[in-house]
Amino acid sequence: MLKKVGVSPLVAGVFLIIIASALGFLLASQLNVAEINEIAKLRKEGICGDSILIELNNNICMGDGNILLNIDNKGDKIDNIQIRIITNEWVLEEEINSFIDSEKSQELSYNYNFEKYGEIRQLKIRPIIDGEAEIVICLDKAITIPAEDIIEC
Repeated sequence: MLKKVGVSPLVAGVFLIIIASALGFLLASQLNVAEINEIAKLRKEGICGDSILIELNNNICMGDGNILLNIDNKGDKIDNIQIRIITNEWVLEEEINSFIDSEKSQELSYNYNFEKYGEIRQLKIRPIIDGEAEIVICLDKAITIPAEDIIEC
């Protein structure tokens, strides 16, 4: 008598359905991730588009432990400002609570501990927009100030 070795057609059909479902799920999830990333990119471009523009009104100066700057908002309202300070050993990022209305200027001050963090190599000023669903830091709209452009007050 011959022994039957193999998989029954019913079991083979179940395996085929499981494999096809797994491949379909993987493909759908990859397409979904790509779509979500594209939507996030478009949303960010919409929030931080051409209507966001900040400029420095004068030189940035440092004195008595404070960094002083005057920002002109040449575009839509800005909900906050992030200051990013790069030193030889540290990268500091902090928000300066500062709403700047459209077409307005604002003088800002940031208390900087020179003894703790050391000499500044670079400073970045980044606008922050409070969108409908998220808060967005507009990295592409940042102002970069090298150390040599920071003067004594």
